[in-house]
Amino acid sequence: NPKTPIYDARGDWTITPAHEFSLALHEEPYNSQNTGLIPGPACYGGESCASSVTFDQAYQASEKWLINSHTVNAFYAGFVREHYANTSPTQGGIYPSKLGLSANGISQVYFPSFSFQGAIPTSLGPGGYYEGFQNVFTYSDVLNWVIGKHNLAIGGQYSAQQFDNPAYFGAPSFTFNGQFTANSTGPAAQQSPGIGFADFLLGDVQSYSYNATPL
Repeated sequence: NPKTPIYDARGDWTITPAHEFSLALHEEPYNSQNTGLIPGPACYGGESCASSVTFDQAYQASEKWLINSHTVNAFYAGFVREHYANTSPTQGGIYPSKLGLSANGISQVYFPSFSFQGAIPTSLGPGGYYEGFQNVFTYSDVLNWVIGKHNLAIGGQYSAQQFDNPAYFGAPSFTFNGQFTANSTGPAAQQSPGIGFADFLLGDVQSYSYNATPL
């Protein structure tokens, strides 16, 4: 598939009749474009409404020595990586300032996240965004000894795993829970939980938060 190419390659070298070296690789990039439920640039809730990217890589090197007619030593080194990312169509658009949210401390990287609670709950935000790397390093060595009908193998393997989340700037988050338009007085039949979106139109926010992942 030209849109999702896969690359595989392998090379084998005979250094001497008793010494061989091999190298193999696999690479698979993938990119998909997501369309949100509402017109952009903002997205509904935390949906994915921009591009999603993954890049899988695998590499292995091996070296074999024929020590004598009965003994062979094989060494293997492998590396596997997966990079995945989900982007927001609002990144770098300075949308908070465009909406009048330019006070000190308000992050301008993404469209703000608005949560409307109460009688008619809904949400609006920058969409889902994240990025990460997973790495696996593997090294092994095996010594094989063949004598007659017997085959004895001894060796070991070392494996290390790594997971990285790059630093990123979060989106300012505002919650409108309807408390300013709620009716909590009078007979129970006349009381109502309020409408978060009405609080939003009045400019009465119930809470604000902001989270970012440091370096």
